[in-house]
Amino acid sequence: MGPASQAWGNAWIGRRLRHSNDPILRSACANAFAKVDDAGNFRPSKRHSRGLIDPLVAAIMAVHAYGEDQSVVASMYEQGIGVG
Repeated sequence: MGPASQAWGNAWIGRRLRHSNDPILRSACANAFAKVDDAGNFRPSKRHSRGLIDPLVAAIMAVHAYGEDQSVVASMYEQGIGVG
């Protein structure tokens, strides 16, 4: 989750994310906090919250899958992964 969370953070800080003020994503963000490991990587964590953070995790994974530079990100079909 470290690289994915970093991509999310870069997109958030760069104001490249638009979520139309979605109440579910806002709630997930409010329930999460950033947990940092010894290497300086961060990831979302629930800690003591009983609320869901799954929509936030899904959004982080989607941003990472989409890629920060779309010109160099090829789909699995373009790369030939899982084909044949």
